[in-house]
Amino acid sequence: MEQELIELFKNVSVVDAVRTIMEVGILGTGIALGVKKCYRALPKIQKRININATQNQRLDQHDNDICNFSTKLDKITDTLDTNKEVTKIMIRFDIVNACMKAIERGKIYRNELQSISDLYEVYSGVLKGNSYVSTLYEKVCNLPIIE
Repeated sequence: MEQELIELFKNVSVVDAVRTIMEVGILGTGIALGVKKCYRALPKIQKRININATQNQRLDQHDNDICNFSTKLDKITDTLDTNKEVTKIMIRFDIVNACMKAIERGKIYRNELQSISDLYEVYSGVLKGNSYVSTLYEKVCNLPIIE
């Protein structure tokens, strides 16, 4: 094996050998410095990765919170819609009963008319009530008023 190495380097000058060894050394040093620089940067990179992971977890939690809030808001809206319908039915019942009593009597008290008018305003305006109650309300408004 020794003989083979001697044959291999027989035609290489000392200057070329030294130049090649220096080039390999410089190249090795450059690689070593690059690896060292990358190794030093690893904690910063890991810190950024951890920050991104934490931010992603927070975003996921916020998405879940928004979905839960939206679901709760939908339930509240459904409940409010139901309450609105119940209120409309109750006000209609009160208006019809009060109007029928006044129509049977043939006259209406001023405070009774004011109460019916207040209920009718809410029923027809806010709650978008129907015309049956409007017809009764018009009849009551035309009755003689008792002071």
